[in-house]
Amino acid sequence: MLAAPSPVRGVVFDLNGTLVDDIRFHRDAWDALAQELGLPMDEARFQSFNGLKNADIVPKLLGRDVTDAEAAQISERKEAAYREMYRPHLALVPGALALLARLRAASIPVAIASSAPPENRAMVIDGLGLGAYVTTVVAAEHLPGKPAPDVFLEAARQLGVAPADCLAFEDAANGVRAAAAAAMLVVAVTTNNPAESLLAAGAAFAISDFTQLPPEIDARLPPAPARSMTTEAPEESEPTQDIAAMLVANHRDFLAFVQRRVGSASVAEEILQDAFVRNLDKLDTVRETAVGWFYRVLRNAIIDHHRRNAAAERRHDAYAREAQLDADQDRDEELHRAVCKCVAQLAGTLKPEYTAALKRIEIDGLSVKDFADEAGISSNNAGVRIFRAREALRKQVARACGTCATHGCLDCTCDQGAKHGCH
Repeated sequence: MLAAPSPVRGVVFDLNGTLVDDIRFHRDAWDALAQELGLPMDEARFQSFNGLKNADIVPKLLGRDVTDAEAAQISERKEAAYREMYRPHLALVPGALALLARLRAASIPVAIASSAPPENRAMVIDGLGLGAYVTTVVAAEHLPGKPAPDVFLEAARQLGVAPADCLAFEDAANGVRAAAAAAMLVVAVTTNNPAESLLAAGAAFAISDFTQLPPEIDARLPPAPARSMTTEAPEESEPTQDIAAMLVANHRDFLAFVQRRVGSASVAEEILQDAFVRNLDKLDTVRETAVGWFYRVLRNAIIDHHRRNAAAERRHDAYAREAQLDADQDRDEELHRAVCKCVAQLAGTLKPEYTAALKRIEIDGLSVKDFADEAGISSNNAGVRIFRAREALRKQVARACGTCATHGCLDCTCDQGAKHGCH
């Protein structure tokens, strides 16, 4: 119980696991990386890393000193996998937007204090439009990482508020220790840790999300803005034009997301524009998850695209079987000569687990989920593995044969012999 509570003058939020519930995606990305490197990773070990900078995690993961370049390379492998997995699920923790709006309405400055790499911060902060609510973002790149208090002290300095007058929200034990060491009042968010461990680390209170703040904390904050009696929209609703602007601002990321899954820039743009137009009338129903919601819209549109293509292919195949049944053998031989042989050969030069993933998913047609069950790994890990396998094969093809990499195997001249340098 707080005695003679004074008003909060500044609020500092951690980002990952606090404003967004993404820690399970970080866990899956670290799991996949550790498995590739032949290193152990369990829940206790992961939680010991949670909240730390990657520059501090990588040496602990490998059990040895590493150069800055090696740490950066390993870190980027993990973070690229994390962003690929989490981007379609981008969403604020329930109640976060209402709290941010409440603080903005009362002119209480807000900071984000994060150990996340710049690309991850940008994906979340820009993707969810948090810049409209946040006064400053303090990164740990050039500061001692959590559990050292430096990132929270720097956040208070940039807000112009004494640390003791700041309220901090954190989800990791290391982060709680850092904020408590900065003399801030700490509220733990239990998205991925039990309340008991976070309270033991120094949190004064623990909450599951931001929809129900402890009364002692609520009393130190300004009153929530009164709900308008002239509109049926909930308090947390964003203006439709703001959501549309947010979606437009993320056009490049949306397009890249679709193109990776359909292979054609022009088809991807068509799917994206069609999805946007078809869902314009639904923007006023979107609440906290505008970008995440639209990624789900795009994912469904991609599935529909592949289903339509598959149906068309089945119709075409049926016609071809009826019209050219006698020519099938000759056609197979012709295609066999035309398609570049080096791709299959290059696949064999990859890591065994990449080769196996490509064979079972791309050639045998196994689903990612079924491959995960067969390999004894999680579906997310299987998704990371096939993503990295495709990237590795693409790089090998680009090194071996620029024609294949640029135009596709049907334009390749590799079958004319080793004189072209492809083999």
